[in-house]
Amino acid sequence: MKYSFIYAALVLLLVSCNDEEKAKTENKPTDWDFYELKGEVKTVKHSSNEVLNVKMEPGQTRHENPAEHNNELHFNEEGMLVLEKKTNSSGGPFEQIKYNGREHKTEIIQFVNNAPGIKTEFAWDETGKHNTQIARRNPDNSQIDRKVMRYEKGLLAEKTSYNQVDNPIDRITYEYDKKGNLLVENLYLGTEYIQVKNAYQYDYKNRKKAEKRYDKDGNILYTTRYEYDGDKLALKEVTNKDGEVEYSEKSVYDKNGNLLTKTSYDNFDKSETQEVYTYDDKGNKQTFAVVKNGEPALKMSYNYDDKGSLGETIITDGAGNQIDSRKYVFKYDEKGNWTEKIIFINEKPQFIEKREITYY
Repeated sequence: MKYSFIYAALVLLLVSCNDEEKAKTENKPTDWDFYELKGEVKTVKHSSNEVLNVKMEPGQTRHENPAEHNNELHFNEEGMLVLEKKTNSSGGPFEQIKYNGREHKTEIIQFVNNAPGIKTEFAWDETGKHNTQIARRNPDNSQIDRKVMRYEKGLLAEKTSYNQVDNPIDRITYEYDKKGNLLVENLYLGTEYIQVKNAYQYDYKNRKKAEKRYDKDGNILYTTRYEYDGDKLALKEVTNKDGEVEYSEKSVYDKNGNLLTKTSYDNFDKSETQEVYTYDDKGNKQTFAVVKNGEPALKMSYNYDDKGSLGETIITDGAGNQIDSRKYVFKYDEKGNWTEKIIFINEKPQFIEKREITYY
C-alpha cells in the first residue's frame, strides 16, 4: 500500500495516454489532426461497453476511464469541430457542446434527467480570437453568473465576474510590457481592493524567469524561479517568504527534446520523486519509471502496433512484480482510422469500443 497513490496515478496516466498523444498535435491546422483522424471525416460516433464473454458480446455502457462518456463528434468540411454530443450510461443526453473549431466553444448545454439544465454561452470578438464573455444560465434563462473580458491592443486587460443579479463581485486586471509579456496580474477582493498581486519577469528570449506573489499589504508570499534548456523548462523552484525552498522540479531532456528525467522535491514531507522516461527511435514512449526517495516504486512499459497505436502496457512494482497489464487490439477502416478497440486487462477482455465514422 506504500505506493498505492502512485499506482493510481499511473493507471490514470495509462487511460489518458491517447489524450497525451493528441496534445502533441495541437499546433496542427485542423481538428482532424488533433483527433488523429485520416481523411475528410464528417462524424465520429464513439461507444464503449463492457465485454460479457469470450465471444466479445457487449454488455452495459462502461469505459476504461470511468469519467468518459459515449460521444459523437461533428466536423465541417474544413476539418474543424462544430458539435460534440455526450450521452449518459442509459443513452440519454449528458452534454452538448457547440464549437467554431475545437478551441472556440460557443455553447454548452448540460442535461439533468435527460432535460436541458445549465446553459453556458461564449461570446467572441469580430476577430474570433478573443473570448469576450462567458455566461451561465438556468433552464428558465435566468442568469447564474457571467464573466466579461476586456482587451486592449489584442491583450486581455480586465476580467470581471458578475453574480446572478448582474452585480460585479470580483475582477482581475493585467499589465504587459512592450513585447506583450504579462508583467502584473492584480486579483481584487470585490472590484475595488487588490487582495493578491502576481508579478512576472522574463529573460531576453521572453521566457518567464520569475514569478512573485504578494498579499494585499505588499508582502511576498512566495517566489517561483525558472531555468531553461533551450526552449524546455529545466528548473522550477518555489521558495517561501523566508527564501526557503518549498518545492522544486528539475528536468533533463534528450537531443530531440524528449523528457528523460524529472526530479521533484517537496519540503512538506522532505520527499524526492524521480520520473525516468525512455523512447524508441520513433519518439514513442517506451518506459516510465518512478523512484521514490531512492527506491524503485513502479515502472510502466509501452508497446505499439504497426499503425503506431498503443498496443500494450505493463505495470510492475518496485520489486519487478507485475501488478497490471493491458492490451489493445484494433481494427481499422480503409482510411486507416480505427473502428474497433478491444481492451484486455490482465489478459481478460474487459471493454470493447467502437467508432462509426462517416466521410465527406
